[in-house]
Amino acid sequence: MHINLDESQRAIVHANYSDRRIVTAGPGAGKTATAVALVEEITSRTRTDSDDGSQVLFVSFSRTSINASINAFGSGLDKDTDAVVAMTLDSLAWELTGTRNDQFAARIDFDAIIELAINKVCGDYGGELDDVVHLIVDEAQDMTNVRRKFLLALIDRLPADSGLTVFGDPLQSIYEFLDSSAENGQSAWDSLLTGLRDRDVTSFLTLDGEYRARRRGPRKVSTAARAMRHVGATERIDLLDELVTDLSLFNAAQFGQQAADWVGTTAVLVRTNAGVVALHDELAKAGFHCHARHRDARQATVAPWVADLWEAVSGRPVTMAAFDEFASFRDDVESGWFRLLLHATHAGETVSWNSFARICSTSLDSAQPWFTPDVDVPVISTIHQAKGLEWDNVAVADVPTLLRPAGKREPESELLFVALSRGRDKVVIMDWEAPFYRTAPRSNLMYRPHPRLNFPTEVLITPESLRLDDMIGDAGGQACLRSAAPGSRVDFELLSSGSGWPNYRCLVSGEVIGATTPEFGRAFSQLLRGRGAGGWPQLGSVTLEGVESRWSTIENTKFWLQARPFGMAEVLRKGPE
Repeated sequence: MHINLDESQRAIVHANYSDRRIVTAGPGAGKTATAVALVEEITSRTRTDSDDGSQVLFVSFSRTSINASINAFGSGLDKDTDAVVAMTLDSLAWELTGTRNDQFAARIDFDAIIELAINKVCGDYGGELDDVVHLIVDEAQDMTNVRRKFLLALIDRLPADSGLTVFGDPLQSIYEFLDSSAENGQSAWDSLLTGLRDRDVTSFLTLDGEYRARRRGPRKVSTAARAMRHVGATERIDLLDELVTDLSLFNAAQFGQQAADWVGTTAVLVRTNAGVVALHDELAKAGFHCHARHRDARQATVAPWVADLWEAVSGRPVTMAAFDEFASFRDDVESGWFRLLLHATHAGETVSWNSFARICSTSLDSAQPWFTPDVDVPVISTIHQAKGLEWDNVAVADVPTLLRPAGKREPESELLFVALSRGRDKVVIMDWEAPFYRTAPRSNLMYRPHPRLNFPTEVLITPESLRLDDMIGDAGGQACLRSAAPGSRVDFELLSSGSGWPNYRCLVSGEVIGATTPEFGRAFSQLLRGRGAGGWPQLGSVTLEGVESRWSTIENTKFWLQARPFGMAEVLRKGPE
């Protein structure tokens, strides 16, 4: 594949593949295209007909970076995609140490695994990196202390003639808060540079292109970025202050009206998960359909058509003829997917529902058509989750808390810069302030406390608040979910008033479509500090974000449609105001 490179990219790609260098790569500077071209150039020089097994190793701090790189390598390389191995540093540590999930009785200690990997590389080294001809490091500015030590240990074990390219951008260093063991007051980036200099990596290059910004707002961000690279922290804040003042400003209602007519993809970026919940709630209640990327909501779900197929064939094994007939009545299903099913389930001519359930449970490839595709609606996301992503249109909310926070919290200029630099066509500011939410210490259940009495006035409902182990409701509820539009309201009806915790039945248009879990009930009861004289409270409605397929293999395998509610439900409790 031929990639048109600018001069700064060619300086990286066409150098000796054994060179070791640090590359400053700002947002939209063409880093991914450079990495693809670099891998292609290296493999063309090092691979022979005999195939000596040489590889390019691509590592990063974040899964987002790795996923984007894997997609780019898959579509950008003409051949030899097996010549590049891409993984997070954490995944590499697991592989080197042979760690498995079942080795942990409780929560996984990722830093401990990294420490084990450091000991392995420094002490009990088995030549695992001997075939690496070039190491490419992405998002290097985000590596915490223990991961920096791991990376430097890997560099120490590279063959003497292996090359190194470290991509990073100190303006996008947004994970300093994770680096509890900062060295000598240095930033994560400066600490890494010190370690690299100690290893004679002193060549500095910069990607100078601008391939993201297409219109006025994003171009202003790009211009400001160039100035920010040559000034100190205080001056960077002043430049960002000037920049956001010069961008269009909307309140939430105005944004909802304007964004409905925008062309392309749209994201609203906020600082915290609580902000995601609150802003999603406000926009959804105003009739603006959007999707929340929240830590408590599963992102990979099975598409609704799978449960509809199970219903259409009455749970019998699926033949090609049955699948073709089903697909002929659906706009969201293609006949060719049946061959993908046969391959994934290792089936002959029919696909059993047990094997279908297995691939839904264990498949690592969320791009397969039986998984729900990315939603084509505006996304509400934290800035941290947006790192490495881009959209046509971006709105950044609650800017004052980032730029000039109250109290002792430091300004987060890097976080604001990352948010502003995600847009291609539009970048606007949303005049919106996040309300005060709390998270219960043991259950992590998010709620909005009463300003004086501290009992919850609202509580977060996510898809995980509902039972997923069995179908709740009957055919009427399934039919209702089949026709329900995203943005519909999910109502809650209190089922028990005398038990140790509240249980709620969930309804859409009066039809039962689910029930809350005992875990939600117990966590909610702890927030309420008991039933109170009036019994357990009722709950207000929340938004139906969508529908997914769920399944059970206990006794007989079955699939059903499952609601995905999301939002803050008002706590309708009789008590003091």
